[in-house]
Amino acid sequence: MYGSGEEFSYNECASCGSLQIAEVPAHLAEFYPQDYYSFDNIIEESPLKQFLIRRRSQYLAGQLSPVGWLYSQLTPAPSSPSWFPHKAVQFDDAILDVGCGAGAYLTQLGYMGFSKLTGIDPFIKQDRRFSNGISILKRSLEEADGKYSFIMLHHSLEHMSDQESAMEHLYRLLLPLGRVLIRIPVAGTFAWQKYRTDWAQLDAPRHLNVHTEAGLKALAKRTGFEVERVVYDSTGFQFWGSEQIKRGLPLIDKATGVIEPRADVFTKDELIAFEQQAETLNKTGQGDQACFYLRKA
Repeated sequence: MYGSGEEFSYNECASCGSLQIAEVPAHLAEFYPQDYYSFDNIIEESPLKQFLIRRRSQYLAGQLSPVGWLYSQLTPAPSSPSWFPHKAVQFDDAILDVGCGAGAYLTQLGYMGFSKLTGIDPFIKQDRRFSNGISILKRSLEEADGKYSFIMLHHSLEHMSDQESAMEHLYRLLLPLGRVLIRIPVAGTFAWQKYRTDWAQLDAPRHLNVHTEAGLKALAKRTGFEVERVVYDSTGFQFWGSEQIKRGLPLIDKATGVIEPRADVFTKDELIAFEQQAETLNKTGQGDQACFYLRKA
């Protein structure tokens, strides 16, 4: 990501093809500097705008709200995130985001009208609580408490060293009829086969475990879960990100501080082609990342 040039060894499971770092760095926190992309500060909306957004969400969910109707006419609601399982979660359900960073996904759900939102991340500076009820806590999964109807991990499971323990804690925190969403990079797919150690989503050394689909399903079964469905949601990043690494170029633009394709490397047509190829791979289960929806078996 940062182009440091350091090397790390990984093991590949002979049974399922999943990848695991051979040795976890002793000072892993050093690889999560404060300019790490998921720590970008979230700007909180004013109380009035939060009120209007909540009323709009209530109206769009079928509840009576004249204010919500008016605001929906003046300001259309943003589209719902593709990963969110609407039928499985209600507005008043408790939701936990594991590895939430600054809380971008929780903020998105707050704008949609969800009110019981908690995030945890051991690498943030300190706890933060928003006026709309969102709590962002500096703690690990092992330290988390409470019970939740929906627990989501957006590219955070791969950052945890003890996968069995992580899944057992998710089981502990999940209500009997709740759901867990695990979004992860998926090893063994087209991008891994094509780029191998230059694959952008290997992201050494932060990604300690990178599962194949078979590997994640086996892990879920061992820890009391059932995988309901798998939806691949990879993007063109698997190509332009890997190509940049292959050429010795860091993913983060030093001038802007963000991860984006370099204009001096790729043409617009190439980037469009990457996205089209990613869409095709998703349809065939060969994209390099996926959403796994779990429930208690």
